[in-house]
Amino acid sequence: MVIIPKHKIDMKQVFLESHNLKNKFSGFGQFNYHLIKALAKQKKEGFTIVLHAKDTAVLKQEFGQGFEYKKYKSITRHKAFRIKKKYKLWHCLNQNIKIEPFFKTPYLLTVHDVHFATQTPAHLTCPAKRSV
Repeated sequence: MVIIPKHKIDMKQVFLESHNLKNKFSGFGQFNYHLIKALAKQKKEGFTIVLHAKDTAVLKQEFGQGFEYKKYKSITRHKAFRIKKKYKLWHCLNQNIKIEPFFKTPYLLTVHDVHFATQTPAHLTCPAKRSV
């Protein structure tokens, strides 16, 4: 039997859908990692943060008891198998969403502006070179 302290039961939980941590060498992976690293340094009074990632053992080793952890499973992408735990806030760290909440819940989505990758503003373009 597991005994959960009362202060843990009353605590609000924020779910961070951070599956992109699986690739720390991508832009989204870097964003996820550095945001979580910064959150680890903050005082969290009255709430806990649940990290949702594929390799929770690595995160536990780096961040210890600073967070709670939920292992990412690809089957939870499908509506019938979505995560059924209710959270006070569900935060997707980027628009490349894989997992959605099962229940209606407050939802925060961070959208990264990636237009610069395909569109170059006129003030940033080099003037055309003239042939001599």
